[in-house]
Amino acid sequence: MKNQLWYNRRGIPDDEVSEYCFVILNKDSRMIYTICSKIEETLRPIIESHQRNGLVHDMNYKIYNFNSPTSLEKDQLSNIFNGKIKKDIRLYDRIKPGYENLGGLEDYVIKQILSELRKV
Repeated sequence: MKNQLWYNRRGIPDDEVSEYCFVILNKDSRMIYTICSKIEETLRPIIESHQRNGLVHDMNYKIYNFNSPTSLEKDQLSNIFNGKIKKDIRLYDRIKPGYENLGGLEDYVIKQILSELRKV
């Protein structure tokens, strides 16, 4: 499985911010930090962020949820990540912010990673 970036953006009703969810998949966990930094630089200011790291077989992943008033343009994604980029509208926090366990979202991400690994 190749390194990938999955993302979703959802507007929050009656608010001027959007909810972002990024999943960074990389065999080199150090690169995940670099990609997160690029996301933060592009979408500043970051509000109410939640992160979760994990490993499925040899693939490291980071789930990075946050709110931001900054809009993400498609051309900005190629500046953040040079590889496979996939928008997935099923990436969203299934538990209210403030909880440490991302629960359903992390379960969904693990299932998607396992599905991708079976394709290889």
